[in-house]
Amino acid sequence: MVASSYRWEGLARSRNVEVPLEQQVVEVRFQGEVVGTHSDEGATYTLYRVPGDVYVVHVDKGEEVWLETAGDRGLKEQQVGTFFPELAAAARLD
Repeated sequence: MVASSYRWEGLARSRNVEVPLEQQVVEVRFQGEVVGTHSDEGATYTLYRVPGDVYVVHVDKGEEVWLETAGDRGLKEQQVGTFFPELAAAARLD
């Protein structure tokens, strides 16, 4: 089981007026196996294989942290290679 905390803040739109939202902390839990990691000057990317033989990517940019999940469906191997080629290479995905 993997657990991560994420900070989220942004703007809500109400009657065409943007209203600042309060900062929220969210804990996300999921089961997955770490299959690769890649870092560059701006972020660390960790690739997890999750049930259903799909992937999620944990992106850590210091102050900003999030999961790339392809709309909660999970990324297919080809999508990882397209959107995160260095991470796919580090994980040795074809």
